[in-house]
Amino acid sequence: MVNLRQLLISSVLCLAFLSSRGTAQTLTAISDTVTQPNGSVFNGIVKIVWTGGSGGSVAPTTSSARVYGGLISVLLVPTTTVSPCAYYTVSFTSNDGLSRWTQLWYVPMSMTTLTIAQVLTVSSGCTSNGGSGGSGGSSGGTVTIPIPIADVSGLTAALAAKPNMSTVYNNSTTAWIDNSGNVGSIPGNATDCVHVNGTSGPCGATLPIQISNVTNLSSTLATFPPKSATYNNSTTAWIDSSGNVGSIPGNATDCVHVNGTSGPCGSGGSGSSVSAAFVDAEVPSGTLNGTNLTFNLSQAPSPATSLELFRNGVLMQAGLDFSLSATTVTFSAVATPQTNDLLLAYYRVAGSASAVTFADGELPGGTMDGTNATFTLAYAPLSGSALRVYKNGVLLEASLDYTLSGSTITFINGAQPNPGDTLMAYYRH
Repeated sequence: MVNLRQLLISSVLCLAFLSSRGTAQTLTAISDTVTQPNGSVFNGIVKIVWTGGSGGSVAPTTSSARVYGGLISVLLVPTTTVSPCAYYTVSFTSNDGLSRWTQLWYVPMSMTTLTIAQVLTVSSGCTSNGGSGGSGGSSGGTVTIPIPIADVSGLTAALAAKPNMSTVYNNSTTAWIDNSGNVGSIPGNATDCVHVNGTSGPCGATLPIQISNVTNLSSTLATFPPKSATYNNSTTAWIDSSGNVGSIPGNATDCVHVNGTSGPCGSGGSGSSVSAAFVDAEVPSGTLNGTNLTFNLSQAPSPATSLELFRNGVLMQAGLDFSLSATTVTFSAVATPQTNDLLLAYYRVAGSASAVTFADGELPGGTMDGTNATFTLAYAPLSGSALRVYKNGVLLEASLDYTLSGSTITFINGAQPNPGDTLMAYYRH
């Protein structure tokens, strides 16, 4: 699944930087593995902005895509052939928003694939466009990578305001400011207490304290109900047959019935009665060749806004990525489906009334530790195609990323959720 999505990143970025140039270009391939400043593999958004150039040499200003497992592979128009000068400003933002950094890429013409380090270390020889010259720069100067700290306005003072790490600086420890102003770790056992003077030692009681050694704690805990596997924040609660408290699935505007079911307010508890039929995981007909923009659905969505169209697991945006007329889907040029892309459509059409119950935004029960592959839904979906499973906001593919048996989801081919992943299920039952 990662290789397919990396192909999508390459295709989208290449297309975005070529679509408005009007003539064929010789492209330079850049392929690498991106790591975060802490050394871990990068997962998140990369944004590439063409800066400089003028007239017919100007490429589109911005393109962005998701990076999975650190793998990035792009085709870019060279900047060294443009006059006046041009370069790419490349911004990285991790999925959790904790890591952000920016790089300048000066891309030469190359018949061989380059690494990020190769486009970072080449001298730009780039003369400015004659602007007013802001802080830290001047009109007509040149920029050479890497840039010295002294040439970045305010950076020396900002670094001086940060404490230095001592030689005993370790992660997941209590910190101490030594007599030189350096920050380091306080040594000691994991259960020791730390004193104001930076020393550590045994606390007044031996840790961990047993529940039985705290007065009335066992009886007090017995008065609280346990959580079930379906316990989620900001939801209406239900006490199951074992006395556990869990969440009641349903749409945000549904009403909850006494028996723990949910549905549109005023409906019975067995499900919501709707005059509609559902089309799930339909592959639109049309040629995937990187140029064809027109694809057809088997039926006209009703309403048209019920159509959800996915390309390689990423939800396309109506009006921006595609337009719909009756059964015809027309993609925009920047979102042209490529060879080997996967298109899936989900929508409603007019049909006879049927009683169905919706489970929206359900967190399947199971441990996300990178090895556990089995997760459980609250109910068994009506069919495999009636289930949509999202991991970190990307639609997973049945049979490729997981299998479904009753209410049990089994992840395959290395798609097991890792710690910190988000897992959501939407289905009818």
